[in-house]
Amino acid sequence: MTKIQLAEKADLKKILALQYLAYQSEAKLVGDLKIPPLTQTPEGIIQDFEKGIMLKAVNNGKIIGSIRAYADRNTVYIGRLIVHPSHQGKGIGTQLLKAIEEKYPQYLRYELFTSNKSVRNIALYERLGYQKFKEEKLSDDLSMVYMEKQETNKAISNPALVSAIEAMYKGGTNETQKRTYECLLSARFLLPATISPEPKRTDKFGNVTLTQGTKIGLPKLKMSEKDHYYFIFSDWAELGKWQKTEGQQTLIVTFKEMCELLASTDNVDGLIINPYGQYVYYTKEDLQGLLPTME
Repeated sequence: MTKIQLAEKADLKKILALQYLAYQSEAKLVGDLKIPPLTQTPEGIIQDFEKGIMLKAVNNGKIIGSIRAYADRNTVYIGRLIVHPSHQGKGIGTQLLKAIEEKYPQYLRYELFTSNKSVRNIALYERLGYQKFKEEKLSDDLSMVYMEKQETNKAISNPALVSAIEAMYKGGTNETQKRTYECLLSARFLLPATISPEPKRTDKFGNVTLTQGTKIGLPKLKMSEKDHYYFIFSDWAELGKWQKTEGQQTLIVTFKEMCELLASTDNVDGLIINPYGQYVYYTKEDLQGLLPTME
């Protein structure tokens, strides 16, 4: 039985050796024995290990597969999905890919890439919900295919952000403020809105397309006689504390998108997160100062 486990630093030498073996077929496909997976150094794989999460597939005490990923802003970047040649075709690659996605539950977008000649890999990724969004031509017959998976129907949950806000309530320090900001950049939020006309699903993934002329209204919270704030929620439990209005829809947004919206909107003075719980708020001036750091 194959088990998927977190890799340890002591595993890196074996994983790198397996990587050299597993990528031989890819190197032959593209006609290049010096592709990055075959030239990665021990120092390089240590950097990958420390940068994100690395998993291993173990069968009878032996490492027969691996995958790694790291998160940057709003996306999880997945790479080096490898399975020992004698164990390929048994669903281990699928297990690894699903397992690495589960390690980043608060993210809604995953990205990976492979060559256009890796037909089996592309078929696997498409079967698991990935779609091509970009192709970079390297030569007349070789290109890199970039694929993404956006899970817009995935439950919104930001436990790291909630924990960071709780820490600020207990005593705000530069470290807790930095941690909160980092969580804000990687989080997805729930934004109540009224949309007219009501949108309809346009594909099998439940995504919608807003037609020309669609009007979106966002509720505001009155903080004082003069100040009105947009508000967003970290999860469905927090959203449930707010009195839902008739015809309300719920949009999924990022912190950066809300900052950009505030910068271009008059008569709104700031943004508050989780207004009916342990909340954090930013004035429009605060957000305008933060926007350049999000590029």
